[in-house]
Amino acid sequence: IVAAAARDAVVAMKEALVIQNSAAIKLGSPKRYISEGAH
Repeated sequence: IVAAAARDAVVAMKEALVIQNSAAIKLGSPKRYISEGAH
């Protein structure tokens, strides 16, 4: 149960990062998107 919850949390965090990166692209900051995506 704990492992499943941790997996769900990781997936949620990745989805949040994708949304943030999409917003960054829409705002016209591709350099920031690329540098964050490299991590």
